[in-house]
Amino acid sequence: MTQSLLFVLLCYVFLLGVLLSILTRARIAVWLKVGLIAASFGFFFIANDALRGSLGWPAREALPEDFMLVASWVSEPEKQGDASGSIVLWAVTLEEERPASDPRSYRLPYDEGLHQALTEAEMRMKQGKLQIGKRTEAPKGHIRKIAGEAVDAKLDIQLFDLPDPSLPEK
Repeated sequence: MTQSLLFVLLCYVFLLGVLLSILTRARIAVWLKVGLIAASFGFFFIANDALRGSLGWPAREALPEDFMLVASWVSEPEKQGDASGSIVLWAVTLEEERPASDPRSYRLPYDEGLHQALTEAEMRMKQGKLQIGKRTEAPKGHIRKIAGEAVDAKLDIQLFDLPDPSLPEK
């Protein structure tokens, strides 16, 4: 647990204690007291979930259609275990061919084709060639090999070199 999450937890515990001390003396219905305590307790989990997104955990949002690849991490599926594997991409959203935000992480299910494409893209990045990606929905009936099994694909990601900027004529 990070220090900021621990601090948020302590703040909620303090506020819950203050609420409890106020409600024990208040002359309102018991069901309302219990409801207020449960609601304030529930807000901790909502705030915790909101903070996770700002602390570097993978976004629950879809990968943007156009993005610049910053890095990737691949966890291959285990042959004998239950782990299905995953791919985490750190990407910057591109708007009008310019970075629009800070990098975000996105978790995707493991895909052998994407794993190979990311390996090649990281080798090109080490050579100094920035990589941009395009996410498209795969056509219906498009089959990909995921974790050794042929499945109907829903996501298609293409990676290629960032083109050189075109400079205006003098």
